[in-house]
Amino acid sequence: LLMPAFGDAHAHPVFGGISFSRCSLHAGKSLEDYQRSIAGCVEDSPGDATVFGVGWEDSLFPPNGVPRKEVLDAVSKDRVLIFNSVGGHTYWVNSKALEVAGIDANTPDPVHGMIDRDSLTGEPVGGLQESARDLVSHLVPQPSDKEMQDAILYVVELFNRLGITGWHDAGIALSPDGKSEILDAYKSVFDRGELTAHVTIAFTWDNARGVEQVSVLKDAADRAESWGLTANTVKF
Repeated sequence: LLMPAFGDAHAHPVFGGISFSRCSLHAGKSLEDYQRSIAGCVEDSPGDATVFGVGWEDSLFPPNGVPRKEVLDAVSKDRVLIFNSVGGHTYWVNSKALEVAGIDANTPDPVHGMIDRDSLTGEPVGGLQESARDLVSHLVPQPSDKEMQDAILYVVELFNRLGITGWHDAGIALSPDGKSEILDAYKSVFDRGELTAHVTIAFTWDNARGVEQVSVLKDAADRAESWGLTANTVKF
C-alpha cells in the first residue's frame, strides 16, 4: 500500500519533545501568562534546583525581542530561572541565574554569542543570545536517557498523526571521541521497533576544532547507518 506523506526537512525532535515535558511556556499569550506558568513550576518543584523551561516568544518583548530579567525576578529572586525561547537561540534568565553564573557588566561577550545589556550601564538585562547561553548551561538540568527517548517517541507519535513519516534531525553534537547521548537514544527507540519514521541526521561541526574531527564524524555516521538511520550530512 502506497500512501502520500510529508517529511520535515529541519527538526530538533529531542529539544522539541523535552520542551513540552519540562516547564512549558508554549501556551502563554502574555508575560502574565508566563509568570503564572513559571510560578506553578516553582511551586511544583520545591527546593533550590534550577527551574528550566522552553517556549517563550520574543514578540512579547517589544521593540527588539530581548527578554527582561525583572519579569522573572517578580516570580522568584531566590531560585535560578532559565527559559529557552521557542526558536531555541536565546535564554531568558533571572537575576539569580546571572549572579550564580558570575555574569555582570564586565563579562565579555563570547565568540558567536551576545549578552543583552543595558545601553547605558552595560549590565545584563536577562537575555543570552546563541553561544552566550553556554555561560549558564552548567546550571541547566541535563535530560536523562529516558527523557530523550520519550521525547523522540512523543515526536514520532505527533508527526505520524499529522502524516509526517520522516524528518531530518538538523544538528546532533558529538563528543571528541564520537559519542552522543541523543544518538544512543535514537538507537534505543529503533531497537525496540518504535521508530516508525525515516530519520536522517546532521552531525554538528565543532567550530573549535579542525579537520581532525572528520574521521570522528565519519565513524559516527557509519555507526548510525548500521542502526537504520541515515547520517550523511554535517551542520556548520
